[in-house]
Amino acid sequence: MAITLDELSVALGEAGRDTLLADWHWLTGEGVQPLMLTLAGDAFVQLVGDDGIYLLDCAQGLLQKVADDVPEFLAQLGNADFVADAFRFDLVAPRIREGGLPAAGQVLALRVPLPLGGLLETDNLEPAELAAHFALTGQLHAQVAALAPGQAVSDISFATE
Repeated sequence: MAITLDELSVALGEAGRDTLLADWHWLTGEGVQPLMLTLAGDAFVQLVGDDGIYLLDCAQGLLQKVADDVPEFLAQLGNADFVADAFRFDLVAPRIREGGLPAAGQVLALRVPLPLGGLLETDNLEPAELAAHFALTGQLHAQVAALAPGQAVSDISFATE
């Protein structure tokens, strides 16, 4: 069974382009625009005043440039190695093959996030609403990023609206 790029990505749907990544502004800056969301809960984004395309890795809390502009990014989407890596093919493919695609407006998020001891494994995936996933992972990584290396985590809180 061949897995398509459509199955590895998630439509923005009702999630607001301007607010979806608000809890990631500590890393991306204001005005970041999501271009494409992955089934694994990451986002390809464009930053204000920058033609480059970046991968916002919500599992690890990292922002990595993947293309200098949109045409280069579109070309990258034709590269099987790039797609396998950036869309976490090995992580999500088993769920896709067993019919485990989440509902519209959801991603496959880590049930236990990496900073809290979770593993980047298929068994640690569960469906999560887009807005909740990006808000919680952004807040979690912001709090963890503020810690000194090796500092123990004793309390984490999340803002709810």
